[in-house]
Amino acid sequence: MAVWSLIKKSELEGSNRLDPECYQPIFIETYQMIDRISKNCFLGEIMYSFGSGRNLEQEELTADNIPFVRTQNVRPILISDSGMSAISKHNKSAILLNTGDILSVRVGEGVGNCSVVTPNYNNSAFSDNVIRFKVKKINPFYLITYLNSKYGELVWKKVSKGTARSLVSKENYQLIKLPVLSDKVQNLCNKLIIEATFALQESRSLYSQAEQILLEELRLKDLDLKDDLFCTMTLKEVKDNNRMDTEYYIPKYEKLMEHIFNFEHIPLGKLAKFKKGVEPGSDKYFKTGKPFLRVSNLSKFEIINNNQKYLENNLYMQLKKSYEPKKGEILLSKDATPGVAYVLKESVEGIISSGILRLEVASSIKNEYLALVINSQVGQMQMKRDSGGSIINHWKIDQIKNLEIPLLTHDTQKKIENLCCESFLKRKKAKQLLEKAKHKVEEMIEKEAGTK
Repeated sequence: MAVWSLIKKSELEGSNRLDPECYQPIFIETYQMIDRISKNCFLGEIMYSFGSGRNLEQEELTADNIPFVRTQNVRPILISDSGMSAISKHNKSAILLNTGDILSVRVGEGVGNCSVVTPNYNNSAFSDNVIRFKVKKINPFYLITYLNSKYGELVWKKVSKGTARSLVSKENYQLIKLPVLSDKVQNLCNKLIIEATFALQESRSLYSQAEQILLEELRLKDLDLKDDLFCTMTLKEVKDNNRMDTEYYIPKYEKLMEHIFNFEHIPLGKLAKFKKGVEPGSDKYFKTGKPFLRVSNLSKFEIINNNQKYLENNLYMQLKKSYEPKKGEILLSKDATPGVAYVLKESVEGIISSGILRLEVASSIKNEYLALVINSQVGQMQMKRDSGGSIINHWKIDQIKNLEIPLLTHDTQKKIENLCCESFLKRKKAKQLLEKAKHKVEEMIEKEAGTK
């Protein structure tokens, strides 16, 4: 069935927007709804200080340096700490963020994603592929809630259509129309987002406690695992390992393995059954349907909607039996960003890609404990040793099966499992708070526009 709309010449938004995509019925209806609200404006009327960050030398995030927000960290409403890197605190080139700043992905996957800077990211830096802008006369926490609501997303799609490149322009944002709801609604959004921020901080703290227990029990805190300036190897070692790259023979890896062997340990292949995902091809990706989970959708804390792709229902039904993950399984990435392990807490109607493995864990070990070991220094160093020397990170299944897992006592595993589960519940609470804020904004827009 054809979809069309009739536009008067007076309604055209200047010669800049003559493309028909801009005038789809759903976009027109959304703008008409916002126009019926007594107080509204264009984002360009309240926006200032629009610009990108800088491309700076990065390092691992510690307590002594500055968080560096990249495109992968700009998630709906709140900044994500997944894969967060850092810059030196002595770097004078950085542009620093302030609480209430709005961040947006400028180019690439996730373009248009928006986050607000909360107090815990005050004085952080941001990359050249991230746009930062400030607003006046409106609560930025309300604005970010609106931009991530269903109406904000529709308005964004309207103004961003017609561009040949996937990027954000200042003009796009200036044309976003928004309702200015009451101070009561704006303050509620502020309150809920700050509560969600605290819940996420508690979640990270609980997970960190679990990590500390593992490191203390394995006595890894006092083990010197710094990089050496050089290493030597024999021809026999090269032949036996079938590896000529020097990264494989860095002494710290051998030192780690010798330390692990002081504890009871077992290869991962003896603790879990492995099932590989599938790659149906990019021509099978759609904007709606059943989720197709790729490596970019996986973090050690959760499944994330990061540039989510979908499969048609018929294809999903064909693949479901072999490739749909089950609650309680560990999802483990092996390509691109290998070594990310997540215990699936809830059932998922979706298919995993070929870059992800499903691990069905034996009852002799706690799955949360196993995932934490893989995500910890123990698992990550073994992964880096195995996948080193490749242009594209790729962790072979045979290498994964040989990953040595130290076995701590049942009580210790249980303690770690409880902390990980508590961490998940706090993260889930944060999501619920953010959804509550969005639903309140949507509800009030509909009420004030007279559509409810």
